[in-house]
Amino acid sequence: MNKKGFVYYNLVGLRVLFHLKQKAMCLYCILQLIHGLSYVAQVFFLQRFYDSITAYDSATNKYSIILNLIFMGLSFLLAQIMNGVANSYGQILNESLQKGLNGILYKKISLMDSMEFEHPQKLDMINKAVNGSQMIFWVSTALLDIVFFYFSYFGMMSCYLFSTQPLLAISVILVFIPNVISYFIHMISFRKLENQIAPMRRKTESFLGYMTRKEYVKETRHLGLYHFFCERYENTLRKINELNMKLQYKKGFIDFIVCMMTVLFYGVIVLMLYQYTIINKITPGAFAAVLLSLKQFYGFMYELIEERFAWASQNVISIENYLKCIEGYHKEKESCHYEKDMNIVLKNVCFSYPSSSKYALDNINLTIPYGETIALVGENGSGKSTLCSVLEGLYSPDQGDIVFCQSDAKEISVKGKSRIGISAVFQKFVQYRMSIKDNITISDMWKNTSDKDIEKICNNVDIHLDKDGIGVMLGREFDGRELSGGQWQRVAIARGIYRDCNLIIMDEPTSAIDPIEESKLFEKIYEYSGEKTAIIVTHRMALAKLADRVLVMKNGKIVQDGTHEQLLQKEGEYKKLYQMQMKWYMESNL
Repeated sequence: MNKKGFVYYNLVGLRVLFHLKQKAMCLYCILQLIHGLSYVAQVFFLQRFYDSITAYDSATNKYSIILNLIFMGLSFLLAQIMNGVANSYGQILNESLQKGLNGILYKKISLMDSMEFEHPQKLDMINKAVNGSQMIFWVSTALLDIVFFYFSYFGMMSCYLFSTQPLLAISVILVFIPNVISYFIHMISFRKLENQIAPMRRKTESFLGYMTRKEYVKETRHLGLYHFFCERYENTLRKINELNMKLQYKKGFIDFIVCMMTVLFYGVIVLMLYQYTIINKITPGAFAAVLLSLKQFYGFMYELIEERFAWASQNVISIENYLKCIEGYHKEKESCHYEKDMNIVLKNVCFSYPSSSKYALDNINLTIPYGETIALVGENGSGKSTLCSVLEGLYSPDQGDIVFCQSDAKEISVKGKSRIGISAVFQKFVQYRMSIKDNITISDMWKNTSDKDIEKICNNVDIHLDKDGIGVMLGREFDGRELSGGQWQRVAIARGIYRDCNLIIMDEPTSAIDPIEESKLFEKIYEYSGEKTAIIVTHRMALAKLADRVLVMKNGKIVQDGTHEQLLQKEGEYKKLYQMQMKWYMESNL
């Protein structure tokens, strides 16, 4: 799509708009056509009116003058009405289409592989696509305005001028040449500018967030970083403005040259009109109508080239970015169900992040029988969370394969597929500014559960309910109740437990909870797992003994595999981590 031009992207953009609201878009075209022809009618009836005045020589012609005056007045009235109707309808249609355009974009983003969010280029593309979704209607309908309004107006006016004097029509067309050349220069320049400032724009949004968003503002103020981020924000914004100003200076110089050439052509055409009237090649009415319409004619031409064409050419890159992002949006991501009694088998699985040449998972071979509870332990950066992300289907392995299988069934490869039947509690969970009930049920919105069952889940994970129960709003932003970090984590655990699943993955689910409460909660989590397959990442070695099996990871490899008791009897990473942690606890108690 990179080498396509203005017309291509506008046509594809229009296809999306017509797909969303076909009848409404057709009505938009009809209104623009009537709008353009109404201005041609003005010139036609203006000439008829002036000619009827100059030809007036009897009482009979008086009615012709009045009739032409009425038609001229109606044509002017129609043009003003259509100007208001067409513009207002465009505003209303844009608002109506925006929901559908954003829906397509957000659906496509939701189907993107999670690994794509690790690429800065992809993040730039999403940023530009979100910006483009606000522009697509106005930029794409520029093509409709050109065809149905401007071309209908200029086409009919050219026919009118040609019928009056052919040379007039040719002279008027020549005026467009320098304007079209400047349009192509602007389009190329603004495409280059958008690619330059997109990463900078993301930086300014980040710096602004560090200074204003709730999750950052406490640390920013505590460390005295406000002025630091403010300076970074201003410097980046200054670079964006410098690039914009540089381009605007270039654009202004080109526009000045084009404007001078347009004025020169305008003067030549006025002289031609004067000459044709003197030698009686055109009527005085035609002279007056054409002369008065020239201002409108060049006004529309300037509007077309310098505003519609120029603005659309500056922002067509936004449509390009939007269309690149939604390309193939109708294709659902292939998924695989993790059913009951299915084992999980990893075969030579390798995975690396885009910015790293080192494997985060290095040749993992693993079989997880259905219903087994596994504790995943290891130092920070050992690959635990990455392994969870691969099992969840968030990341696809670079090499190797993952299969679901039953003892009496054929293996089902799930490489590159999303997983259904899996629940997860993430290490960096989201604190939704909604009610407790919504925070929990959002994990399985189609599940029909009574409030009593939800309250039971809350009690099981020790979520403190007040008199408003599960209906209380969370978060001070909407005048709700604020929770401690540990209580928010319990809400996230309840969300994971609520979802119907056969496999649950919990990545550090109790990191914000004190050790005594954590031990109680872990027992409840293990109890909840029941017959389900459960994979729980933890740094607390003492809690790993509750699991059926412990996997120890280091440098992207599984270095030990066994029960808590078996691993403590061997010299290795697990025993080393366990003894270091026990020593720390003993020293802390002292």
